[in-house]
Amino acid sequence: MAVEVKIGWLGHRVIAEGVEYPVVKGRRGWLSIADSRGGATRVRYDALRDRIHIEGPDGSLEIRIRSLRSTTFEWRGHAYRIPSRLFGGITIYEDERVAAEGKLASTGRWVFEVSSPTLRSIERELVLGLAMRAASGFVPVSVS
Repeated sequence: MAVEVKIGWLGHRVIAEGVEYPVVKGRRGWLSIADSRGGATRVRYDALRDRIHIEGPDGSLEIRIRSLRSTTFEWRGHAYRIPSRLFGGITIYEDERVAAEGKLASTGRWVFEVSSPTLRSIERELVLGLAMRAASGFVPVSVS
């Protein structure tokens, strides 16, 4: 499924399967994304520690970014890896299979294809967190 994220000064946009989900700014840098199931999940990028935090009904996740090495994280018993690259898009691997792949499009939107069923529960938040990191001025884990 394709997820698009647009980071802007006046607000952020998340679009999945052609549906735009509202992004609401909260305290301490948290952004909430309304869920079609009636709940809400939230995401925050901590630029000082270079970490992405995701909290929702399915649990919480902290991704500690490693700039010069592969970043790893676990979600629902599955291990994921984001290799460090200087050029190209972002690829997330589950074992040796591609779990998600994305890039910054010429329209200024981050476009991701998430193929892992396990990551689908947090795909909007994960893509928003990665896009917020790129917009913060850091050279992202694997984005040119």
